Amino acid sequence: MNGLSTLLEWRGLSCTAVVRRTLLLALPALFAVTVTAAAGESAQRPPEPRLMRNVLLWPHGPVADFEKVKMLDINTLHAFPRISKKSDGLKPIDLTNEWIEKQWRADAIRLHEQGIRVWASLSSTGFYPEMFKEHGLDPEDFYAQDAHGAPQMMLGGSYGTDVMSGCYNNPKWMTLVKENTLAYVNAGFDGIWFDVGGYADAAVLYCHCPYCTESWKSHATEDGLPPDTPLPTAATGNDFTQAANRAHLRWRYEIWEREFRKIRDAAKAINPDLLYLHNSSAMPDGIVSVGVYFTAITKLYDAAHWEEWGHGAAPYSLLPSYFLGRMAAGERPVLLVQNDVPARTEAQHRIALAEAYAAGGVLQNQNIPEANVRFYQFLKQHEDLYLGRESMATVAVMTSIRSKDFYENSAKVKPAYWMGWLLQDLHVPYDYLLAERDFTLQALQKYKVIILPDLAVADDEQLATLREYIEWGGRVLATHNTAKYDSDMKDFGRERLGELAGQPAEKSLRAERGAGRIAFLEGCPERAYMESNSRDLAVSPSLSIPGEPPADFVADLNWLMGEDKPVLVEARTTTAVVPQRKNEKILLHLINYNTYPDGKQVTPDENVRVSMALQPDQKAVSAVAFSPDVDGFTVHVNMTQAGNAVTVALAKLETYVLVVLTLE
Repeated sequence: MNGLSTLLEWRGLSCTAVVRRTLLLALPALFAVTVTAAAGESAQRPPEPRLMRNVLLWPHGPVADFEKVKMLDINTLHAFPRISKKSDGLKPIDLTNEWIEKQWRADAIRLHEQGIRVWASLSSTGFYPEMFKEHGLDPEDFYAQDAHGAPQMMLGGSYGTDVMSGCYNNPKWMTLVKENTLAYVNAGFDGIWFDVGGYADAAVLYCHCPYCTESWKSHATEDGLPPDTPLPTAATGNDFTQAANRAHLRWRYEIWEREFRKIRDAAKAINPDLLYLHNSSAMPDGIVSVGVYFTAITKLYDAAHWEEWGHGAAPYSLLPSYFLGRMAAGERPVLLVQNDVPARTEAQHRIALAEAYAAGGVLQNQNIPEANVRFYQFLKQHEDLYLGRESMATVAVMTSIRSKDFYENSAKVKPAYWMGWLLQDLHVPYDYLLAERDFTLQALQKYKVIILPDLAVADDEQLATLREYIEWGGRVLATHNTAKYDSDMKDFGRERLGELAGQPAEKSLRAERGAGRIAFLEGCPERAYMESNSRDLAVSPSLSIPGEPPADFVADLNWLMGEDKPVLVEARTTTAVVPQRKNEKILLHLINYNTYPDGKQVTPDENVRVSMALQPDQKAVSAVAFSPDVDGFTVHVNMTQAGNAVTVALAKLETYVLVVLTLE
């Protein structure tokens, strides 16, 4: 899919791609490649692992802290080749080449000899002007600039006043990014990961360098804007009721894809099996849509990668992040880095590992080696159970790039993420769908209920598909400003939602249309639940266990779902259940993230019961349960059957148990 077609999709034209629910973690099999060192040495590249065990280790000098690597039992290392204790930023190419020959190529070979694949991180936005001067580069050639032509510090100076930003639209900057990338690929690195999160840096998003100002003039005219339309700034660019701001954001996305696809093509020409990645920061207002766009729509990157900021670990559950990643990545890897504030405890780390692999993702943090090693031993023993899984969810939460960009970011809301928490605490399994890709009848019909949490931006074609889904027999639950705006941000109020329901959308409604149903709630139950049940230890050092969810939401959801629920769960709200199918097995991932009040230790859940109805021609012949929490990794589980209903029961759940039901 080229940049033009993906841009048209983003603008709301018809898409025919259908969401894939398969929860595969492994990439397609990769052929072994020979890596040749400068001195003629060689080492065979390890094959792509079936199940990735990946950590970040960013020492200065060598690529890896080999003592830690020996302790961690990993098969993939995410490294940041750097010289000093600082991040170094993007380096002059002669300095990169010097260190590749002096240290880093040999380190990559040594890791390969130990059966470990290695990725190189490099900065995509930041650099040190003094370092550039020392190597004969003029910093003036690279600066991102504000509207007055002043150079801009990376991320507003949060990394130090001596770190400046480069611009994705500057050919000299992108040439240097490309040169560094290809140097690492030629040195034998198996993956490239670009740091920082691109347009999370306002200096890059709102750059006014000469390349941007000239390019914007022609783009504005092509987009039907007055030729004198000013280039938006950070102060003016967030009002997306303005056509110029919408055009500006689409233009920036187009620049990103164009420039990084050039680098991707050159890198893949050297190593077709290279894993090509970019950091996508999840700042406090949630997963940024740019990461979804470049992973799900353009397919520019080979994995979904989120970086979580601004909260503590458990009881802050990361399952919604992994499910969003799975939605974006399909069969490609989903990776997550969590910036712990405060630093995580061992209990929180064990929960974080469990959430990652239960959801089909990979946690990269390496905070507590002992916990990593134990969990990795568990994974190796049960590896087959973590490959080739399918979700059993009958509920899907619709999210949207346009709604995120044009409505949610400026309103500082993340309704799809909050809805994930609410459903999780209600023990309702769910998947995410992406409006720009999955608004097809075929995709919607895989689910009994589609939830539109404050999905403010929707076009007429999407609403027509939704009406067809309801008349077919589907169920829809919408909240707050759903369908208020079209993709041009024209305000329809509740007019179009009322047309969908066949009656005025008042404060609340329930309506039947054809064989289906639709319910609407004026408020934001997902936001109300989040605000009354904080789980952020970065905000408060002592938290309370969540209270009752909004009663009107629960009543509407029950009205829509009826008796057709994939699982019935008797457990605390702080126990998550992730049900999956794998061939003739049902996998029940049970995760206890109850580290209330302060994250320091887990309070076990007790007498957990999960029941489900099997197909009329099926019965469960056995139930076994595995857990990294106990010696031997096996725990007792009780199974009972009555008709086509089967129930499994655990006396105790510490952090994580995987129950495996075998069917016939």
